[in-house]
Amino acid sequence: MRHLSTPRSGPPDRRRRWWRRGLAAGAASTVAVAGYGLPAAAAVDNYPDDPAEAEASNIDSSVLGIDLAGGGRSDAGSVTNPGPNSQALNVDVLGSELVQLGNIEIPIDQLIDFGQIGALQSESEATSPVDARAISGIAAGDGSITLDGSDADFGAAEIDLLSLFNEAGVDGVTDLLVDEATMRLGAGGAEVVAENGEFLDPDGVGGPGQYRAGEASVLLSSPAIEEAAGMMYDAVGQIDGTMEDTVNQVLDLSSIINALPAGVQVDATVESNMQEEIFQALIAEPITTNNEVLTVDFSTGSATLHLDQIVSGDLRPGQPSGINNQNPNTELIDDELYPMIAETVHDLMEEATNIAVGAIEGALGSVTLHMTAGLESPAGSATATWDLNLMGDLTNIDCESSGLGGGALCATLTTAINALGPAISGVVQPVRDYVIGDAGQEIFNTLINDIKTGAITVPIRNALEPFIEMLAQVVSLQLNRQVTEVCTAPDGTELGSSLEVSALSLGLVQAADGARLNIGNAGVRMDACGLATDLDLTVDPTEVEPGESTAATGTGFTPDSTATVELIGPDGEPVGEPVNVDTDGNGEFTVDLPVPADAAPGDYIVRGTDETSGDQVETALVVLESGGLDLNIGLDPSEVAPGESTTVTGEGFTPDATASVQLVNPAGEPVGEPVPAETDGDGGFTVDLPVPEGAEPGDFTVVGTDDESGESAEAPLTVTEGDGGPGPIDPSIAVDPSEVAPGESTTVTGEGFTPDATASVQ
Repeated sequence: MRHLSTPRSGPPDRRRRWWRRGLAAGAASTVAVAGYGLPAAAAVDNYPDDPAEAEASNIDSSVLGIDLAGGGRSDAGSVTNPGPNSQALNVDVLGSELVQLGNIEIPIDQLIDFGQIGALQSESEATSPVDARAISGIAAGDGSITLDGSDADFGAAEIDLLSLFNEAGVDGVTDLLVDEATMRLGAGGAEVVAENGEFLDPDGVGGPGQYRAGEASVLLSSPAIEEAAGMMYDAVGQIDGTMEDTVNQVLDLSSIINALPAGVQVDATVESNMQEEIFQALIAEPITTNNEVLTVDFSTGSATLHLDQIVSGDLRPGQPSGINNQNPNTELIDDELYPMIAETVHDLMEEATNIAVGAIEGALGSVTLHMTAGLESPAGSATATWDLNLMGDLTNIDCESSGLGGGALCATLTTAINALGPAISGVVQPVRDYVIGDAGQEIFNTLINDIKTGAITVPIRNALEPFIEMLAQVVSLQLNRQVTEVCTAPDGTELGSSLEVSALSLGLVQAADGARLNIGNAGVRMDACGLATDLDLTVDPTEVEPGESTAATGTGFTPDSTATVELIGPDGEPVGEPVNVDTDGNGEFTVDLPVPADAAPGDYIVRGTDETSGDQVETALVVLESGGLDLNIGLDPSEVAPGESTTVTGEGFTPDATASVQLVNPAGEPVGEPVPAETDGDGGFTVDLPVPEGAEPGDFTVVGTDDESGESAEAPLTVTEGDGGPGPIDPSIAVDPSEVAPGESTTVTGEGFTPDATASVQ
């Protein structure tokens, strides 16, 4: 990463203007500034005359209305340009822009590298005064924009922090033990949705809207880390001396002595060369602490601060855990950062100790026993030498002799040494067991712990401390940055009218109320209070019986719109069908609301809903006990002869139900079968009622019964003799005998029945 001094490209006048501003900002700035301010106004202000608007961008510096060309910005106005409108990120165009941070302007290509950014896009739409949506994120294959996907899909931007420090006019940058500092911000996205005048919270975390951030880390390169690596190498070298002393203390050659010919003198010296192998284990790959906050690569002299891991639950008990679950305006860099890193460096060296001690077992082949065996006789002498490592590997044997019998002695020694076999295991196995056992591990743990603090931990802390403290004093890095506005409704209620969400936002602490660099942005403004309603609803009458209606009158609704009136039962459930009504130019209406005929008595609610704003108002309605049906039936004609019919007309019956009509003789007995009748919507019906052929002339009654309520109404009907009829019927019967036993019979005699007809006896 280049360090910024003056811009390398662009018109001379712009370079001079930028440099002058940088110096002015530097002269005026101070490091010790407390607090992280929020802008007084939101950035969504592209269509000020439209009731609602939306705006989204992948990268911008627009908190004060300064948008970056190529930053993937889209916008929409509910009247002027409702959308949906989309725009893709264009890093080629973006690279030629000036980014404003606080009081300084910096050519973006001199400070930020967008080379790792993915295929990002934004989309905005505003469909009504109270409905709008803005989203920034990954451009999916089907043309949609999503917050889902891997971090690699989003990509990342890299910011040269040392250049930023210089341009902010911060003193002491050259005193830092850091020669490169790069902030890596994973490109993210955000979504803000307003429906019916309310901002939604689709993920249920972090307040209204939602965001997606992929990464927030700082990559450092420091000579101090390189020096610490050299110190580690020297420290590991001390393991060899300790290993030699330890082996000498526990080495027992008796099994080899016993396996060689009598009289052989055996000696051994210990040499350890584990330093290189153990050091290579330490630098083989970067070492990351258990809490994943710090990674150090001793092979390159670099370190990475994983700022996104600071928001894990283990490090902040009681706080939200995870980079994408944070509360609005969560600061990742503050004065608590260095103490956490300092403790983390200690943990890092614990991990390095574990690696070093763990590597000892694998390096035991580098610990060598230089063996010497001597044998003498009157005829000569022989001295054999060979090497034996702690893994039991034996090297070629070398034997020197003297005297006429020395050669034979060398042969004897060589043969015996080659046949040692199990005796070798008896020497090296106890040493290995001790070294890698608890006692040996304690020796080497103590050794490394004694040297690591002064030689390694302190230098790394000395490099990180001033840089991290300067970072916390200069830079504000926020997750889930939210800028909100509220308005006051006519009833005095405060409503959210504007919301802007940025996944990640970078600013300067000493100018935190100024412009910031925002990554993954979405915002919506709506006229929540301009359309707010002061609803009122009355009903007349306030008490009705089932089957009746009440007149509902509403005021304060949205003018020239639609309202809905519905009846709500005592159980809170709708009763009957809702009634839609158009409001007039003053937002008023009157409409009849029927109460179903089968409604149970009780305390009901009449609810009015403003379909434009979604606001509701309620008033009480009492449904009384039913006073009964007002039944009435009429006959035409009212006099009929047997075998003829009359037309029965009913009124006041249960609407859209079933009634029945029955002919009843003077004795009060039903004559013939009842005739069913279907009632219409007004409770009326018309049906023909036949009079049987054998009906005796006289005063009959027609009874109409409401099947729903069981109530009935009557009308008189005269049955005449008719032309050529059989005359009056006066039937009588007699039985003989009048007493009989079971199984016997009696004779029935009838008189006065209809001539030439059929009678029945039971």
